Amino acid sequence: MSVELERIQRMRINTESSFAVDGSGTLGNFVDVPFISGSATATRSKQMLDPETAKQHIDAYDTQIVGMDEPPAITFTMGLASTGTSAGNATPQVQSALGELLQVGMGQETLGTGTTVNDAGADADDFDATTVTSLVAGGAIGFLNDLGYLEARPIALKSSSNLLLRYAFSEAPDNSDVLYAFASYSLASNPTGSMQFLLEGVEPQDRWSILGAQMTACSLELPLGGLPRITQTWTGVRWLYGDDCATDLTGQSWAQAGYTNHQPTHAVGHFLYGAYNSPTYAASLGVTQVTAAPAITYSAEVTNPAASTGYAVALAGSHVQAQWRRTHTAPVCSGTFVLPFQDYTYFDARDSGALKQLLFQIGTTPGECVLLDFRTVQILNVERSGGQDVAMQTVSWACQLDQGTTGTSDLTDSAFRIHFG
Repeated sequence: MSVELERIQRMRINTESSFAVDGSGTLGNFVDVPFISGSATATRSKQMLDPETAKQHIDAYDTQIVGMDEPPAITFTMGLASTGTSAGNATPQVQSALGELLQVGMGQETLGTGTTVNDAGADADDFDATTVTSLVAGGAIGFLNDLGYLEARPIALKSSSNLLLRYAFSEAPDNSDVLYAFASYSLASNPTGSMQFLLEGVEPQDRWSILGAQMTACSLELPLGGLPRITQTWTGVRWLYGDDCATDLTGQSWAQAGYTNHQPTHAVGHFLYGAYNSPTYAASLGVTQVTAAPAITYSAEVTNPAASTGYAVALAGSHVQAQWRRTHTAPVCSGTFVLPFQDYTYFDARDSGALKQLLFQIGTTPGECVLLDFRTVQILNVERSGGQDVAMQTVSWACQLDQGTTGTSDLTDSAFRIHFG
């Protein structure tokens, strides 16, 4: 045994094939998580039950009865980073560790494959592409404009080989231009996935596992010019000491983590605003601050501790839970943006109740781009904000179901999406 540094840690994840069943027997299935050093905190407790017997002394205290596991939880921060894969023509986009977490926590993942424009008369929002098999309404594509910068846009409709964008490119792509693909994450009504975490310190006995976990809280930090971040809390149904795992973690040699498909970039790019049902292009807004606050919530489906469940009853020391169930929280995402005050544009949008769309593109290089896609929002409030030399205004908004993408599935209805590419 030795005294080790708190910041020397490793975290690995694996999407469970069976709810809360230990998958550590195959460590090769686990992916390293590039979390921010020092940001991870976890709880691993057991219930202590008080017999509450009658006392014969003023200071008497019963020996507590050790009960079931308290639901373990882990909170950590990661860079809101793209995949590092420039998915140009015939190149598929890939899943990152963050993507695997979002697939389970949000419910849906779509990995596109790049293609090319196949349309000599392409419009900035409507054109044919060569191969569109892996591209879907609700996904995203991008192309390099004449200045060499990537422009990323959500796909509103795919019909045969035709792609329709809900927000136009700044210019029409040329025939044979490369269309870059994205990894897209959207909300499902009832995700059934769950995650297993391996938490490891250098000291061999500082190793643990959390099983049956789901994302129960999520927040975004979007500092303009800085590195965007995402903080997540995952709550499980049981936890294991390292030497109780299928592979004894305490007997594993300390090894360097392998961070793959992880390309952070600073928060500069485009902030686009327009009518939710119009593809008309308008120049990026000169915002000075952007916030977005997802409100994805889950509740536990708990059964009697003696009941048969999706995992072995032999694990009787734990909460017995069938799965996690997404619950209704409205709005599921809201936020603000701050920009100079010039006229009544945003006041009028609030007063009319007109629905809008917001797109925040972070990064302008293929493989290093993150697109936050809020397809149908309502302006809830606008306030003149002082404290700076320039007259400013703060605009508050909230997401609704997507009314600008054609379809009736969870993918096309998703109130917000995150795209990496």
